[in-house]
Amino acid sequence: MAKNFDVPESTFANVPKKELFIFERPLPGPLEEEQKQSQEGTGPVPNSFAFCPSQMQPTKVSKGGEVKIVDRNNFPAINIAAAIVTLKSGGLRELHWHPNEDEWQYYVRGKGRMTVFAAQRTCQDNGL
Repeated sequence: MAKNFDVPESTFANVPKKELFIFERPLPGPLEEEQKQSQEGTGPVPNSFAFCPSQMQPTKVSKGGEVKIVDRNNFPAINIAAAIVTLKSGGLRELHWHPNEDEWQYYVRGKGRMTVFAAQRTCQDNGL
């Protein structure tokens, strides 16, 4: 520790030679027992925080490929939406837009092109 903190060894002369814990507790019991106690206390967690898109059926299939939409409808623990798009070679994703939200693109394999139309809104456009 002295070398790590760049101080003399005497700085740690009174530190115990073995590990100490602030709140010492016994080791946990069997998992089944812990799960039973959890159920009796707060009950089950209302929403699962695990989601496996690889196991879901495509939301939409077209001649260009398929898309799986993950949002609150099928994964209540999130407040965003994600589209996992698989395109066939030469395939095209449908034209769409998000007037109030950003879009992130991640390409896992292959090559693709994304075109962005960025319209500017002004107060005059809204009649303000």
